Amino acid sequence: MALMPAPSIHDVLTTTGGRITRLSVFLRAMLVLAAFVAAGGGLLGCRGQGGRAMIAANNDTNLKRLGTLYGFFQLRNDFRGPRDEAAFRAFIAAQDASRLALAGISAASIDTLFVSERDRLPFRIRYGVDTRVRGPALPVVFEQEGRQGRRQVGFTGGAMEEVDAAGYESLWKGGSDASGDAEPPRGRGF
Repeated sequence: MALMPAPSIHDVLTTTGGRITRLSVFLRAMLVLAAFVAAGGGLLGCRGQGGRAMIAANNDTNLKRLGTLYGFFQLRNDFRGPRDEAAFRAFIAAQDASRLALAGISAASIDTLFVSERDRLPFRIRYGVDTRVRGPALPVVFEQEGRQGRRQVGFTGGAMEEVDAAGYESLWKGGSDASGDAEPPRGRGF
């Protein structure tokens, strides 16, 4: 699979009027992530087991793996999320098996990737999320039941947050999507 040329930082800043916005930070972070994945973990001195361990640590749950893959899908598709589960699964299946393995994903068992290890139920996923305007760290992967009244939510880029019922419903409805250039909450990355 051929890599798409990345926009330069100058291009990103020009399109935002020269301001450093959440979007420009997100774009840079996603470009680094894409380059890292494309290089198989051999970028910026993270060669050998150190790079592999870092990738594995950042993708230690299915929720984080799906959040990372969702962000990668957006990077490859004009910053728009997959339109439905079939499109998302096809995108994942088309990735290089050795790169998926770095994140603990087996190309042969993509079905298990869509199930929470905690509540053993399929994730709810917000399809079609557009990050071109709203910026990074949007909630896209949701546990159905979670544990002890708290459910985990996965964000684009692989961050994870555990929330109560009210926080869950707000995030599911896209409550954080309209936050503009505000700083992302701690723990959501970028």
